[in-house]
Amino acid sequence: MLESKSMVVAPSNEQSVIKDFELFGWTLASTQEVRDTDTTIESDYYDIYTVTRTTNYVKLLFQRDKNMANYDEICRLEKIYFSEMKVVRNNYVSFFPGKLITIAVIGCIIAGIGNMWGEKDYSDGFLLIGIGIAIFILRTVLVYLPKSKRSKSAFHEAFQAKEAAKKLL
Repeated sequence: MLESKSMVVAPSNEQSVIKDFELFGWTLASTQEVRDTDTTIESDYYDIYTVTRTTNYVKLLFQRDKNMANYDEICRLEKIYFSEMKVVRNNYVSFFPGKLITIAVIGCIIAGIGNMWGEKDYSDGFLLIGIGIAIFILRTVLVYLPKSKRSKSAFHEAFQAKEAAKKLL
């Protein structure tokens, strides 16, 4: 008895999705690239113009035999793999902070240096520089480290599930 699964993916992700599903006993039954262009007439207060929107995606259909050896274990590993990979994608955070944090840190440091320029008392300048550095450290400790740790853990779990599935197929 065959089970089927269909999905829609971006053309740039097609090969990696196929590769991921093949790890868990799925075979690609069909693929269809869809490109849809829609043109509408729109206007603002002064002008009338046309807007063209293009949608491009790939429909994939996979099939797998429910009677294959180790079916239940492969299904369990598949659930682990895809749920953990979702955690990896959702918890990705760059070491370098976003624009707002970067502006705050650089702004504080520049203000601190500017405040110390020509002053005999550097305490206000050092305070502003310290605030800038503290913002960066707090962001690293409160955001980057926990998300990075969870992402690494999830990636490790997904990798183990993938390797176990390879051994079963």
